[in-house]
Amino acid sequence: MGEVIYSAGRDTPPDVRLIHFNDVYNIGASSREPVGGAARFISLVKHYRRAEEFKDLPGLLVFFSGDAYNPSLESTVTKGKHMPPILNAIGIDAACAGNHDFDYSPENFAHLGKLCDFPWLTANLYLDGKPIGDCKPTTMLTTTDGIKIGVIGLVEEEWIATVNSIPPDVEWRDAATVAKELVPKLREEGAEMVICVSHAREPNDIKLAKEMPEGLVDIILGGHDHHYAHEIVNGVTILRSGTDFKNLSYLTARRRPTGKGWDFDVLKRDITSDIKEDEDAAKIVNDLTGALKAKMEKPIGITCVPLDSRFTVVRTQESNIGNFSCDVMRYFYNTDCALMASGTIRGDVIYEPGLIRIKDILDCFPFQDPCVVIKISGEKIIAVLENAFCKVPALEGRFPQVSGMRIVYDPDAEPFKRVVSVSMGCAQDPKHYEPLVKDKLYTMATRDYMQRGKEGNEMMTDCEVIVSSESGLLMSTLLRQYFLSLKILGSWSTHPRTSDAINPTPETSTGQAINDAASASSSEDSIAEAFIEHPETQQIGRRPPMLHHSTCTSQRFQRLQARHKEKGMLEDEPLSQNNEEQDGENPVSPVVDEATQKILDNLKRKAGRKWGRLALGRGLKGDTEESSKDELGGRWDHHGLNWCKGIRPRVEGRIKTVKEAA
Repeated sequence: MGEVIYSAGRDTPPDVRLIHFNDVYNIGASSREPVGGAARFISLVKHYRRAEEFKDLPGLLVFFSGDAYNPSLESTVTKGKHMPPILNAIGIDAACAGNHDFDYSPENFAHLGKLCDFPWLTANLYLDGKPIGDCKPTTMLTTTDGIKIGVIGLVEEEWIATVNSIPPDVEWRDAATVAKELVPKLREEGAEMVICVSHAREPNDIKLAKEMPEGLVDIILGGHDHHYAHEIVNGVTILRSGTDFKNLSYLTARRRPTGKGWDFDVLKRDITSDIKEDEDAAKIVNDLTGALKAKMEKPIGITCVPLDSRFTVVRTQESNIGNFSCDVMRYFYNTDCALMASGTIRGDVIYEPGLIRIKDILDCFPFQDPCVVIKISGEKIIAVLENAFCKVPALEGRFPQVSGMRIVYDPDAEPFKRVVSVSMGCAQDPKHYEPLVKDKLYTMATRDYMQRGKEGNEMMTDCEVIVSSESGLLMSTLLRQYFLSLKILGSWSTHPRTSDAINPTPETSTGQAINDAASASSSEDSIAEAFIEHPETQQIGRRPPMLHHSTCTSQRFQRLQARHKEKGMLEDEPLSQNNEEQDGENPVSPVVDEATQKILDNLKRKAGRKWGRLALGRGLKGDTEESSKDELGGRWDHHGLNWCKGIRPRVEGRIKTVKEAA
């Protein structure tokens, strides 16, 4: 089974057997093939280690090329501590540190390293005069047949700028220079094979292979990229093995007949659903994720269109999920524009039309730095965009996703001279765009990560900060609040007016007893009344643990909360289907008096039309019913605005190449 990536055509038994993998984040399985998941991954590794067909072959060595501690849903809670048990269960022999392994600080990485049963290697990144995070520069392994294998860990310089927590005084040393210095020492110690585990983009691994003398290193096992690739450069095999417990490489190595060098046969294995989960590993995964799983699986919204978060899309072009998230950021902070590095979007999947879970949002936007608002000149906006496009066509996370801007760039031009034109949205007419003015100040919503100058954005560091990281919200929080607002605003269209409740129809006035004390679905209290302390229910000496400016008792708030949960208005409840499908009964909504109803109606007109037209990427026809009701799919309120639960972001030409704009 598996796909043969390369074969030297030799059928003699191998001298060395290896497994390689890199960049693993989500320990659970996904819903699409290859499903991945740590339990199936470990099962396959154990197969190559213990299966009867391999009993007469050399023992297996396992290598990992970095990025495990972050970003993931679990890491937002554990800061990476959930990963050492998984990595230990795989049986890793040596690993190279990745950039995201330092997301929670070098000190946190060093602490987690002590929980691992294998060495972390980084030979060319130093902090305070020693390898960062207490890494080792090299290690020596010995196979079951007595063959010594030297291993060196090397990283690229570029990813240092992607990590918030790495201090500015970190010292990067040229990878080829360090290899020329340390590998001969491994050879002197008896290493017959030398493996470089790296965390660098593919072009940098190729550059490293070209700059080293032929025969210095036998193979480079790389990470950082999330695709599968194999090549031979300057006699060096270069391999990267996919991502996220969905792929691995099984390698068999044989000494060349000349006695110098090695031939590596490479087999790619996808972790598919037909691979049985390892029971022990499945228990570890379930124990680690059980506490979070129930809450994370709950739906929070619906998408009516596929949301494309694949790296090959978001890091090369405008995307609908990038447009949606930037729109939410821009309109939440009411700024002229929003700009986000595509590396913010980590899903690397297509979210098909249907339910969006809290887990989906946190998987896709796991980073813990908040959104901020700055004042930035038009000239600096161009500089930011030049930096964003400078690495095209490489799949770099600095490629932009924007809101409130229209950009044309030339990917074939010299780096930092690629921006052809930039237009900014007009506040008076959202459909109208005007040329960017270099000496004008604009308000921009962005990530704190970018404002701090990371990934080449030094020009943003001295911009005036309007909303700082102290006050800003996480991207995932903004999206969750947005979906919650859709649910709450949507529910308001079903609120009965006070007059309807005071003068009920005969059907509702007969045979229905309202239990004020116990019924969570009773509607006798208005929303406003629920937040007023009644003298007869006041609890002396007890201050209510309530929302801002509320004097409601804890008991009364719990009753209101229970009613809202029953109607699905709260975020931690699954989205209900159409009300008519709920046992044939419509849920009872809180009564709203005439004054409050007017406020709600006005808010629906203002907020609804704005979000619907702009954030959802669709046009609404004022207070008429000219928009397609079938397309919106459901309820239509008396203002002509359908409170559709689904979002419909689209690609609309915000970022174009010169060829596309012609």
